[in-house]
Amino acid sequence: MLLEEANSSNSMYVDSLLKFEKLGKNIHEAQQHDLRLGKMVARHMMVIQHMLMGRQMLWRVRWEVKEENGQGISE
Repeated sequence: MLLEEANSSNSMYVDSLLKFEKLGKNIHEAQQHDLRLGKMVARHMMVIQHMLMGRQMLWRVRWEVKEENGQGISE
């Protein structure tokens, strides 16, 4: 009877270890996924920033051309 209890206890311990190992792998995979998403978001934000900077430069050039043609702000 004592041997059966010990075997039962050991199998529960092994099951718990396997569950924790699986949980640890799942957590690691989730962290890697979050890291990949974070890098992707950073790349997209950089692209958007470059697009906005390009648009801002384009508007400056247009404004300078309008000023040269006398269509800028009149004082």
